[in-house]
Amino acid sequence: MNLFSFQKTISNYFFFWIKILKDLRFAIFLLFLIGLVSSLGSLIEQDQDQSFYQNKYYGSKALYGILDTKIILLFQFDHLYQTWYFQFLLILLALSLTLCSFYNQWPLIKNSKKFFFNPKFKNLNHKKDFLKKQGFFLKKKIFC
Repeated sequence: MNLFSFQKTISNYFFFWIKILKDLRFAIFLLFLIGLVSSLGSLIEQDQDQSFYQNKYYGSKALYGILDTKIILLFQFDHLYQTWYFQFLLILLALSLTLCSFYNQWPLIKNSKKFFFNPKFKNLNHKKDFLKKQGFFLKKKIFC
């Protein structure tokens, strides 16, 4: 394996992850996942002593019969909002929404600038004619 193929492999992985992160569906999935984790953090009392969790969630007192003291302390549900995986989900959501905005909204803004600030379309009737030719039919008055 030479250096060029190694660089090409890294580049392929990089663009693969960019493609996933810029997808709005992935951002919505992350938001849903953060909501689930946050709801779990709301059910379990945060920042208590270890003895509190041993008294409240031990044995038959386990939350929903699943979350007992061992699982709560193992996955750090006792201080969920400060854990690395919750912080990672928040950073991943911010990165995903930023990439989604740049890849999807930036071209839309550039195209709208070309359309609305073009001297050829200063008259409202020219804009309506152009939109009708493109397949858009205006039912309401959008412009003043």
